[in-house]
Amino acid sequence: MQCPDGRPPVRPESIRPVVESFKALADEQWIRLLLRHREAKAHVTAFSQAREMSRASTSKRRSVMRRVGLVEVACRGTQAAYRVHNESVFEIR
Repeated sequence: MQCPDGRPPVRPESIRPVVESFKALADEQWIRLLLRHREAKAHVTAFSQAREMSRASTSKRRSVMRRVGLVEVACRGTQAAYRVHNESVFEIR
């Protein structure tokens, strides 16, 4: 079965990830954080100091964005650097 325009139907199990992605983009601070990751890899401490956000809040936001595939992480020892994983998110208008 297909949609009238020929696309496959939306499967119920694919709705939750879409909702989580939109939640991650529904807050100005989250967008600022995502834009920061677009500029360069960013460490939790550097971003939290620059934006006056708590380290815990910054980490939580990054965790959600990582889970929904908006950012990816590269670990070196005890340091974790995040960057945007999917540039198409910036095409949303």
